[in-house]
Amino acid sequence: MKVFVIARVARMWQNVYANSDTVARIDLLLVDADGSAMQAVIPNGILRWFFERISEGGVYKILRFDTVECKLYFVVIPSTYIIYFSTTTHVEEVLESVHMYSRYFFRFASFEEICLRGDKEPVLTDVIGVLTHVGEKSTVERSSGHGKVDKIDIIFKL
Repeated sequence: MKVFVIARVARMWQNVYANSDTVARIDLLLVDADGSAMQAVIPNGILRWFFERISEGGVYKILRFDTVECKLYFVVIPSTYIIYFSTTTHVEEVLESVHMYSRYFFRFASFEEICLRGDKEPVLTDVIGVLTHVGEKSTVERSSGHGKVDKIDIIFKL
């Protein structure tokens, strides 16, 4: 049985050792066709095999990887497991039906949820603002004059 994942690399970043320019690993935030996200790690020892072959925004079929318990100090999504690339991992770029894979991944969190995370929570959180109002749905004419769309006004406090 061949197990594989097809996903878009929504985010890709290097983790460097403190007080050094040496890359410890590359982390990936992957999003599959269902909109589910998973974190993947490419360790230092095999970076050279994948560094030029994977880019942020690309869609890839990933084969022969390890699924390991997540023991990272910081993660971008809450998860018990992560995908861990190994010397046997194979990556193929996917060029068809890439529109099925979201380019970005984010999840709204309530103010209470963010406060409960505290200092020891390993999930990194970006706060872009606080949602203060959600208006009623209304139907409006498109500016092009070609049809109508539903609209909901929202207000963010930055």
